[in-house]
Amino acid sequence: MKLSNKISLIAVAIILISTLVVMIKVKMEANTYQKEMTIGNKSWVEIDVPLTAYTIIEAGKHFEVYWHKGNPNAKIRVEENLKDYVKIIQDGQRISIRMDSIQSYRTHEAIRIDLYSDTLTEIYLNNFVEFHMKDTLRLTQLMVSTENHSEGHLLLILDQLELRMNDFSQLKVMGKITNCNIQMDDHTELKAKALETEFVNLNMQDFCEARVHVAKKLIAELSDHAKLVYSGAENLETQIQNREFSEASKSE
Repeated sequence: MKLSNKISLIAVAIILISTLVVMIKVKMEANTYQKEMTIGNKSWVEIDVPLTAYTIIEAGKHFEVYWHKGNPNAKIRVEENLKDYVKIIQDGQRISIRMDSIQSYRTHEAIRIDLYSDTLTEIYLNNFVEFHMKDTLRLTQLMVSTENHSEGHLLLILDQLELRMNDFSQLKVMGKITNCNIQMDDHTELKAKALETEFVNLNMQDFCEARVHVAKKLIAELSDHAKLVYSGAENLETQIQNREFSEASKSE
């Protein structure tokens, strides 16, 4: 056998052995992950969590969170063997919702958390959380931040909204707002056609999508492949900068 053929066979053998080693390692890690996973036992419980007055919510980790107007309180609906891992931690005006002291878990339904408070001033959503407002929030100013595949449904009557969206997050907003400052980073989506606004300042980065309704003035800057659909009166004042395959259009 020629030396070159021997070298080729050795190289192929090394590749096959390396591939086999990697496959075995991946399978072992997957088995370890499965063994360490805590699976919900389908026995659902509801837990009341007393809270004092708060105005800031930080939520993540695949929860379904529902905000209601009312006295400060929280209710958790979770499978019984996972209840000790769901944490609602209060630090002054801020509450944080997260899973604690557990590496991996699987539920048969989403863990539901109902939050009650008189008002809110800041909302932070991350890590696949779903956030729903069951009552309309009325106040002067609100700051909302979304990231990492989070999803929100907001009912708002405000003078001022500061909105920051990141990392494949989605937001649907309804109600009435005078001024909106909106920053949308890569691959985010804003549905605000049913939101009445007067002034909107909008910055859209790569592959963002937004639908807005503006009564008086729209300022927008669109980057690579961003898509904006806006509606408003015939005398709506617009200042729109399109860049790099972005698209802006007015609908009825």
